[in-house]
Amino acid sequence: MSPANPHKRALKTGMINGLRPSRLKINKDSHLIQKPVPVPVPAPKQQQHKQGPVIIIYTNSPKIIHTQARDFMALVQK
Repeated sequence: MSPANPHKRALKTGMINGLRPSRLKINKDSHLIQKPVPVPVPAPKQQQHKQGPVIIIYTNSPKIIHTQARDFMALVQK
């Protein structure tokens, strides 16, 4: 090995040139982070859903396809 190019030698051996960087520090409070406990919500006595039935609006008219039951899965997975 030639001492003329020490950088190439360091790359081959996996060594770090110069001083090592300082270790990363973790704040002591970081270990205390936990998922917050959900607050139970009291269930209402009556359902407040006063919505009407679901209305489906088609942009294109649906196509009616006649098929046998055994061919249904292959048809809908196209």
